[in-house]
Amino acid sequence: MGNEPFLLDAETDGDGILSYESRNPEIVTVDETGTVTLLAAGTAQIVITASETDSYKTARKTITVAVIPEGYTPIHDIADLYAIRNNRSGNYILMNDIDMSSTAQGGDYDCGTGWDSIEEFRGTLDGNGYRIVGMQIFGEPVADTKVGLFESISGAKIKNLGMVDCNINITVKTYAYVGAISGRNSNYNNINNCYANGKITVSGKATGNCYIGGLTGGTRVYFENCYNDCEIDSSSLESTSGYEPYIGGISGDAISIKKCHNTGTVRGSAQSKVGAICGSSNVSNVNYLRGTADKGIGSMADDADCVSLTESQMKDQRSFTGFDFVNTWEIDPYCESYSYPQLKNNRMIRVKSIELSPVPTKLTYNQGETIKITGAALKITYEDGISTTIPLKKEMLSGYDMSEIGRQEVLVNYGNAETSFEIEVKEIPVASVTVSQAQLSLYRAKEHQLSAAIAPANATDKTVTWESDNPSVAEVSGNGLVKAKAKGTATITASASNGLQSKCTVTVLVPAVSIQLSQNAVTLKEGGRVTLAAQISPLDSTDAVQWKSANSGIAEVFEGNVVAKSAGTTTVTAYTESGAAAACTVTVQKAAASGGNNQNPGDNNQDSGGNVQKPQEPPTPQKPQNPQKPGTTGTTAAIKKVQSTKAKIKSAKNIKTRKIKLKLSGRGVCTGYKIQYGLKKNFKGAKTVTNKSATVTLKKLKAKKTYYIRVRAYKKISGKTYYGKWSSRKSVKIKK
Repeated sequence: MGNEPFLLDAETDGDGILSYESRNPEIVTVDETGTVTLLAAGTAQIVITASETDSYKTARKTITVAVIPEGYTPIHDIADLYAIRNNRSGNYILMNDIDMSSTAQGGDYDCGTGWDSIEEFRGTLDGNGYRIVGMQIFGEPVADTKVGLFESISGAKIKNLGMVDCNINITVKTYAYVGAISGRNSNYNNINNCYANGKITVSGKATGNCYIGGLTGGTRVYFENCYNDCEIDSSSLESTSGYEPYIGGISGDAISIKKCHNTGTVRGSAQSKVGAICGSSNVSNVNYLRGTADKGIGSMADDADCVSLTESQMKDQRSFTGFDFVNTWEIDPYCESYSYPQLKNNRMIRVKSIELSPVPTKLTYNQGETIKITGAALKITYEDGISTTIPLKKEMLSGYDMSEIGRQEVLVNYGNAETSFEIEVKEIPVASVTVSQAQLSLYRAKEHQLSAAIAPANATDKTVTWESDNPSVAEVSGNGLVKAKAKGTATITASASNGLQSKCTVTVLVPAVSIQLSQNAVTLKEGGRVTLAAQISPLDSTDAVQWKSANSGIAEVFEGNVVAKSAGTTTVTAYTESGAAAACTVTVQKAAASGGNNQNPGDNNQDSGGNVQKPQEPPTPQKPQNPQKPGTTGTTAAIKKVQSTKAKIKSAKNIKTRKIKLKLSGRGVCTGYKIQYGLKKNFKGAKTVTNKSATVTLKKLKAKKTYYIRVRAYKKISGKTYYGKWSSRKSVKIKK
């Protein structure tokens, strides 16, 4: 095996997209370009899928890649196996199961006593997870009886090999070293991840040493992760030399045996050292099926490192201390022929095929859902012909991605056999998109970040695009940042990938830079009144003027109307939300003694009775206004009559689109009505209109907002406007 990656030569006959997947990533990997990297020896399958770009149609092709380690000779058949004797120090690897049925009597590889065991092997044999099946040795092979696949091994490594359906039935005369893999062993050898199955029968009268085992006769071997299922019978073997035969399931004798077990019966004569694991050896974490022999080690009693297990215990992985049931071992509870621990990558009883019948009831999913296997069953057929049906389990599934849109093949694996079924993963559509606010007021040149919430939260495509219908007034960036450009109104629209929209109405306001009052200082008598006028700059400012008194106990203010309450000095301020402000100093003097004319010195907006006159226009700084003379604003009685009038709102209804129709009454002797309406109960920032008719229509209102409305009557007397009392507040909600 070289280390250089290579590129698969694959193409489609259309505009499809190719994808690649290794079914055996521990042996080879393949990337999105089709470049294959070799990792380990063995046989791997690579699945090439061609998918059409504009549909869910797919086509698949599976190729097999055989990876041979560098320096190894591949074994494909019995002829290759037989040829090992030409280089007994070489490295060999099985590329498939090897059929040795031709070693039966009269077969092509019958040497007269069946298989002609290979003389002393000093190299490496890697079974690569494959099996040698049907080896037969019979009769009286030779005077010096050493039989097995190899007569003997010396400093050899045997791994990942299964010997299945072995049948050794021999008669010995001198000595006997018998095992499925090897007879006699010298120097130090390693046998790992191997097993033997079949029947070994040895009889006769031996004049020398006898070592008989399922895998090897003996000795000089380190065993790890091996097991024996051979039935071993040496009960008719008699030693005439006084040597005790050593009989064991794994080996007659060994250096050490670790993490191994035996399920085959082991019998020997009374003079033999018979053990389910071995005749003699150091052992660690070994187990045997109770009843296969009287004890685990023929030469000694069982202890904590050699434990007999009942039938049910042998089928429970918790019984096996030190065994790796993640990477090395497995128990197939559905395999009736062998439900004990097997080597995961080299089963003795293999699964021939699996079939889904029926498939899961749910085959269509939304992206991100968890795959379900309700209703599915898996029919397993073993190579010995036995079948069973079991529920499908999630740990059997692979090869799917629930975050990937489209049709997918879900692989089902059990016992290294595969089948598959198809599912379709659909995108999760957007159900709604909601902008963080439906109304937004911004001063010119200011910015505000809008956001859009997509529902459901796990929607496949959460892309949102932003657009302004009037970018000269308000523009919006790709992430929802609104920039106010000019006075006016614009609608910002957030659109989801499937066309659903949400809107925000943006009103661009012009902030006030400054305020100029008609007077900067006034002096009033207690109970006196004065009206201050405010001029906002620039003239196109959308700010509304608001008023406040620093000490309402001295002077109150409402919409510029100042009422003197008690002696003292305070400040009345006109201001806007944008921060512009102007102040007027109000000095209140005690009222004159009874009988006086109650005049407020310096007050140019009151008559001799302290009543409010016509509001003054903002002053020209170069021409300060002079106080008027008292007694020039009309009769006090007429003014008081206006001021005591209280208008009413008879009805207020939302009509058509964004309009309110008002019916008013209670004007009395007054000229008309002053109507105030806004979105706040305290009328902060409210708009004002005047109308002489008792029927008024308010227009261009905001949808789905509640407006608060009040009205008062007014009348001009001698060129000056006087107001009645405010009506009770009404509220109307704009429906659409």
